[in-house]
Amino acid sequence: MTTLRRPPESKDGRIIDVQPDGDERLKIRIEFPMWRSFRELAPQHSDHIRFAARSRLARLGIDISPIGGIELEQDRAFLNASVRAVISSYNIGHLLEGVFLRDLLVGRLTICPPEARLSSEQLYQAYSDHAFQLPADFSIASDGMFTIHPHRLVYRLAKQLTEDDLTAILVRAEGKEILNRLQIPHEVSHIELAPGDGIVTSCTMYLHRHYVVLESHPSTMGQHAHAVLLDPISTRGSRVYLEFLNDSDQTIINPSAQGFVYEALQIASPLRIQQTPGLDAIPEDRQTESLHRYFINLYETSRSTHQDDRYFDRPVGIVRDVKVEDPVPADAVTWGYPLFQSTSPIQTRAAQIQAGFTKTHIEHFGTHILHDLPDGAKATVLLKFFPNLKEHLQLLHAANRRRIYRLVFQLASFEHDRFLSARDHARLADYEDLGVEVLWCNEDRSQLVVHRYRGRRGFFCELDKVDRFDQALLIAVYGSVKALPPVEFEKLKRLLAQFRDFFGPDVAIITGGGEGAMKQATDFGRSLDLLVGASYLEIEDQKGNPTADFYQCFQESCRHSRQRWFEIASFQIFCLGGLGTMEEVGMTLTDMKLNVVDRAPVIFFGRREDHSLYWENLSRQLQVIAAEGRGPEWLKTHVLMTDDADEVIEFYRRTLELG
Repeated sequence: MTTLRRPPESKDGRIIDVQPDGDERLKIRIEFPMWRSFRELAPQHSDHIRFAARSRLARLGIDISPIGGIELEQDRAFLNASVRAVISSYNIGHLLEGVFLRDLLVGRLTICPPEARLSSEQLYQAYSDHAFQLPADFSIASDGMFTIHPHRLVYRLAKQLTEDDLTAILVRAEGKEILNRLQIPHEVSHIELAPGDGIVTSCTMYLHRHYVVLESHPSTMGQHAHAVLLDPISTRGSRVYLEFLNDSDQTIINPSAQGFVYEALQIASPLRIQQTPGLDAIPEDRQTESLHRYFINLYETSRSTHQDDRYFDRPVGIVRDVKVEDPVPADAVTWGYPLFQSTSPIQTRAAQIQAGFTKTHIEHFGTHILHDLPDGAKATVLLKFFPNLKEHLQLLHAANRRRIYRLVFQLASFEHDRFLSARDHARLADYEDLGVEVLWCNEDRSQLVVHRYRGRRGFFCELDKVDRFDQALLIAVYGSVKALPPVEFEKLKRLLAQFRDFFGPDVAIITGGGEGAMKQATDFGRSLDLLVGASYLEIEDQKGNPTADFYQCFQESCRHSRQRWFEIASFQIFCLGGLGTMEEVGMTLTDMKLNVVDRAPVIFFGRREDHSLYWENLSRQLQVIAAEGRGPEWLKTHVLMTDDADEVIEFYRRTLELG
């Protein structure tokens, strides 16, 4: 059974009552539904439960301070809290009453078990073993509390926020991305925290299997806001936000944050497919194979009822009870088929070879059988092909009424083999939003994979690799389909090994999935026991490298949107490459400029046969762009052209201000 490393948390807490409290303050009551894992731990750790406000609230200078204790009930917890705006320059206190309404999500409860907290010796040993990476300037007290100092940055708003702006940031799924565009970092020589004011700054930190809980008590070095939880999933990079306030009557210079490090719990995977009846009776190393064979057998049952293999005969099956059984019962699946109504020979022929149907071709698709399911049935749907538009609409309707909660497809596309269109990727996002688990019974690779999101981007991942995929620190490696010369490949191997040594074993690499440098990086990553991923593109000069633990597939028309899927990578390495790599360079640097991705070191790696750096002409051009004000100043500080692995690691340590 796959397990994930998580802090023991409640579900998101929502406001159930709000009252004005004078002077632009509010009093709220919060209700927290509890996950089963949290509910089982909470009673014996009631004295060690902390409230952690949502990061986007704290980044806006909104502090939510608990009033009194946490009230635990059978499957709910409650907390009273005070709300105020603490950053004077943001000037949003007068807007709070208009947006702090019932059902607004404001934070979670986190358990901080004393037995999971690292002692000073354990903390330093874990740090030395690269289990996590802390800012360069840190100290550890005898009780295990560590102190970190933030970057010399202060984040200011690009414009005065309106109530609509504030609502969008707090409510919309892409609220953090909106805030990233509006909240601009400014370098300062020293951070000044004035009396009665607050500031937002940041640090660099990478957590993998641990979580951090910051102290929020007032101190002589400032008080951190109540966004105290740094979890192993989101705490990766140079934009780990810290929010300070100063309720004293004296100015504080260069505030610092204190906290404790805890080992994350191993919590059972949320994948419903792994809770299939009968699966626990199969040895763990055979479970994925058994599930794959089970679904293949289910698909085989459609042939006994319908032999026609024309494209418009898209079979759709409903499985009410998924049970790993061999042989599969004949009545395990109810199959439905499209009804073709045209008598025109040319329309018949067109329907055999194209996906774009009109109503003159198809009266209804096999998904019509979903109407026979009762609400709340939570059935599994089998599809021969990934859904087209009309099937998608019927699937959404069924998912919204909880008639289905799992979708398994066998073929990605009739016309484009295993490659998905931009519309298909949007449909996958719709299924994620409605809580539908999507699995691909991928016969090209003879495996069953699950669609899994990292942030806003989804990949198909092997079932037994989900935990590693969720937690890995990802490095993107770009390069040509032409193989690297042996001497350059040896340098790349050394670099990847250095990354693993510096950032620990929870490192993964992602490439374009092609031959040449991409395949070399993938194969060597596997030899290091790293997780490897691919973002495949349907083009003639790239044959897909089938070695990937997680992957996504894009039709040729999705070439530019495919680059968005590299956003999950924390670091970018450009090996010797051609025009395609040049295009990816431009998109990556532009994304960093627009704050779409974190500002992180960008490495251009390798030399030509004449021993000159391969990318040195680009280096000169980037320097000109920065010098003439046509690009950001960080082009001078965050870009490195080299072929020396040691120099790369030292560059990361220095640029990211890591210890």
